[in-house]
Amino acid sequence: MPSSPDDLNLVVNKLIEKTETGAIQWVAVNPTTYAVVRPTGRLLIQRVPISTGRPARDPSTGRIQIETADTFAMTATNLQGEALYTLRPVLPDPINQLLGKLYNAIVAKRTQQGLDFLKSIIPD
Repeated sequence: MPSSPDDLNLVVNKLIEKTETGAIQWVAVNPTTYAVVRPTGRLLIQRVPISTGRPARDPSTGRIQIETADTFAMTATNLQGEALYTLRPVLPDPINQLLGKLYNAIVAKRTQQGLDFLKSIIPD
């Protein structure tokens, strides 16, 4: 896996590109986690909401509540489930934003695939 921040940016940007083109197929592990499974292991990305500690007003209820923000974790494991590389950036780390872009690309691609499937089963 990457040995420098520049290498990491290149890897994540390549994952984004391959996800957007459909070259990499992600599967949902649960509502906030997606995985790519390969013969040698798997790559997981997870959205993890955290509390920012700042108060914010809920627009629908008007109540004050603690604001949350999303962080993203990425883990590469071997077939035995041993973590070979783990990345858990904190806010406002730029790599967290890049992982967020990857996560959003995965969700967008899976949503598009779902819509394409729905269109395919509707009779002409």
